[in-house]
Amino acid sequence: MDAILDTLRQFDALRDEDNFQTEITDRIKPEYAPSSVFDHLDPQLRDRLDGLGIKRLYDHQGQAISAALKGQNVVLEAPTASGKTLAFAIPVLQSLMQGRDAHALFIYPMKAVAMDQRTQLLSLHKGLSDSGHIPIESWTYDGDVTPEQRKWLRESPPSMLMTNIEFINYSFLAFSDVWEQFLENLKWVVIDEIHEYRGYFGTNAAMVLRRLVHHLSSKGRTPNFFMATATCANPLEHAQNLTGIDFELVSARESLQPRSEYLFVDPDIPHHQYWPILQLRAAKAALALCQLGKSAIIFCPTRQFAEQSYRLAVSEWNKLHHDTVASDSIQIYKGGMNAEDRHEILDGLKGGEVKIVFSTNALELGIDVPGLDAVVMVGFPDNVMSARQQLGRAGRSYRSDGLVIYYARNNPLDSFYARNLQTFLNKPLDEVVVDTANEEIADAHATCVLYESDVDAFNGNEGILGEGVSKIVKKMISEGQTPVRSGKYRPHRNVAIRGATRDPVWELEVDSKPLGNISSYQKFKEAYDRAILLQGGVKYRVSGFRSDSSKSIVELAREETNHRTDAYPLKNININDFFAGAKWGDDLEAMLCHIAVYEYIAQVTERVEGSDETIDRWNPKDSAFRSHGHSFRLKFMGFDPEVAAMAALEQILRVGVRFNIPADEHDTYTFCDTKECEIYIVESYPGGIGIVKKAYEKWQDVLREGMQVAKSCRCVSGCPYCIVPPRRTEEIDKRSGLRLADQLLDASRGDETHELIAGTWKPRTVTA
Repeated sequence: MDAILDTLRQFDALRDEDNFQTEITDRIKPEYAPSSVFDHLDPQLRDRLDGLGIKRLYDHQGQAISAALKGQNVVLEAPTASGKTLAFAIPVLQSLMQGRDAHALFIYPMKAVAMDQRTQLLSLHKGLSDSGHIPIESWTYDGDVTPEQRKWLRESPPSMLMTNIEFINYSFLAFSDVWEQFLENLKWVVIDEIHEYRGYFGTNAAMVLRRLVHHLSSKGRTPNFFMATATCANPLEHAQNLTGIDFELVSARESLQPRSEYLFVDPDIPHHQYWPILQLRAAKAALALCQLGKSAIIFCPTRQFAEQSYRLAVSEWNKLHHDTVASDSIQIYKGGMNAEDRHEILDGLKGGEVKIVFSTNALELGIDVPGLDAVVMVGFPDNVMSARQQLGRAGRSYRSDGLVIYYARNNPLDSFYARNLQTFLNKPLDEVVVDTANEEIADAHATCVLYESDVDAFNGNEGILGEGVSKIVKKMISEGQTPVRSGKYRPHRNVAIRGATRDPVWELEVDSKPLGNISSYQKFKEAYDRAILLQGGVKYRVSGFRSDSSKSIVELAREETNHRTDAYPLKNININDFFAGAKWGDDLEAMLCHIAVYEYIAQVTERVEGSDETIDRWNPKDSAFRSHGHSFRLKFMGFDPEVAAMAALEQILRVGVRFNIPADEHDTYTFCDTKECEIYIVESYPGGIGIVKKAYEKWQDVLREGMQVAKSCRCVSGCPYCIVPPRRTEEIDKRSGLRLADQLLDASRGDETHELIAGTWKPRTVTA
């Protein structure tokens, strides 16, 4: 560790004034399964494993394989780099070799994972054939596959297909008739990284998977399921919630791990220069690791942060080596890249030609890079699960050593973990939650159910489909609302799996040539009118927008400039309806409500990079974004607080949610209406996924948690290390905010005097 610290200081990636902690965790050696597990395998498969040097299996692999070969649905919980792929590949290959024309379906949450898994599977099934001597093959079926290839795969499906939830919905279920040859002999459904299926995305994924089980069941097909995770506290419950069927749990939590060195840094950076200096720290940490001969992934909090850090690293590399061309050993990887570029970068990382990759969380999951030495996490991820996934990329074998460097951003959660390394290492995993009772999300799925199967097939499958979908399907059947099956129409396009909008992607083009894509919300925040956008370390100016029947396009023009653009978004919120609430006299209300949110960019300022020098200002065109969500509202009528106190109270609640309720950072935001003395915690999904409901049920605990964070900080009025969010310009007074919080807790100490029933306040009846 001393050599690492010295090199980081040499490159100015670590300074003496920084607050940092170090720790080393010992290697945990695995336990092995008895060799008899191989006795039940086809001789071809045994020989193939032996040829690859796989002569013994870990104990958890043996347990999972044995349970799967007995026909049980298995969910395997095991650490990263513990051989989960081999655990499900062996029983799948065994089934495919025994049954002619048998098939297996593999479902992954991200393209990079599917691509990596196929590479691993290819090494296993190479040269194997089924009982009819037909070679076993595997292919991916996702957005990177051309229409011609997709048509060929549907007509002549291989033994194994790797896909994602979107294509299960839009293709395998929407066009199940053209998949009949594949689905009629489906023996296995494998779902890896199940902890990724949580919240809004997870709730949609659960409804899609339950529809798949329902559809197969209606045809008399019951394939086996195998699920796997490394970072889920409730894997058995979650597997059953995702599919509606029973599973056998094989658990190997903390059964093996590499020796790991941890360096957690809370950097001493002036607040007004925080982001540019933090980007430079990330770039210099990458170069320090290069100097040490280590390969690494630098996980960045946003696409733009990754772009800037990558650009700085290449620039610093050129200064050090006096080269005029950037080193190909430093690359950037992010969502929206072309498939060819993604493949090339991953192949280079695995082959050793690429040493450093700056990435968003696109490389967080399941990428097997045996030689990867280190991970740099810039900012704490959305949750502990994601943090463990990221640090699990380093030291991809219990025999190797791993290095994890963590830089905190200037916010309470980041700073807390940077200063409490042991707390992080000992923190239990989060439980993963999906809500299959959410009727707003279920509505589009219910229409799909009746399109995919006859009405008669629904009876008896209510438990599989889940409460939300089943309730709506029953109503539709009773009212005779069955979808018309005609032409090209499919209701499946109305299912917004990863977001609440039906148009989630904008294509980026330069001179009519594709450069990548971004979501609608990213376009609103980053690619507004005349914005300067970084892509692959190159600056582009947004020159226009256009749409046709098939896609929406952001037109870009390359621009050599030292300028940046800063946008100033505003929000308007309208309440649609209230549906739960509690009231304490005439002083205080806590309520759940639906709201409509209208966001727009009020102004854009163009500045010289690294300074506040203003070059231009303008009001952008096409800069609006509309959504609606689920919200908790706290209204205090009997108080007359200062605006700065309310602003502080809003942030105290925001921080309390992050520490008290497991949720991704982008799942919620807060909003304060100073005129009406109201504060909102907003959940960004129609119908909600349970976060604000929990906030409503335990709002006093949320408030106390935020107060504790604010009180423990030595600042006077509030700072980024306690309650001030990044780029906050409004005045915040922590002391008056804490006093207001105490007043609200005092006002709510007694029993509620009223409750909201059918939209009307009713006196609450207190029983003895």
